[in-house]
Amino acid sequence: MLTKDMIDLIHHVRLGFVATTHADGSPNLSPKGTLAVFDDLHLFFINIASPDTVQNIQSNPQTEINVIDFIKRKGYGFKAVASFHQGDEIESRALQILKDMDRDPSRYHPRGVVLLKITAVQEILSPAYYAGDTEKMMTDFYKTYYFN
Repeated sequence: MLTKDMIDLIHHVRLGFVATTHADGSPNLSPKGTLAVFDDLHLFFINIASPDTVQNIQSNPQTEINVIDFIKRKGYGFKAVASFHQGDEIESRALQILKDMDRDPSRYHPRGVVLLKITAVQEILSPAYYAGDTEKMMTDFYKTYYFN
């Protein structure tokens, strides 16, 4: 399900926003700096400081993850079913994946892993693309906007 473009974006951006729902129905949106690819059907992030997110997925595992390149103004929204893992092979493998990417999370004292089984993917584009802007135009503009 994950394409090379999706994987490249996740590795490049390194930050996803994960939406869950509290028991009272209110939304919870949380940035995840350890978001990474587990395999071609799963993403994951490490539970470093995510007590609300972990509690929410235990009562309602439906999540959405947005990963956006803010310079290109494009990315993907992933609908997923989340599961929490601690002290098992999934957690060990996820930690090793991050270590292999030189993103060792051990200094943050991980408290488990949230595995996200992707059920649907939607491309997210700025409306400027529909108005005729190109990726180069967006990149040139936002690099100047943010970095000059």
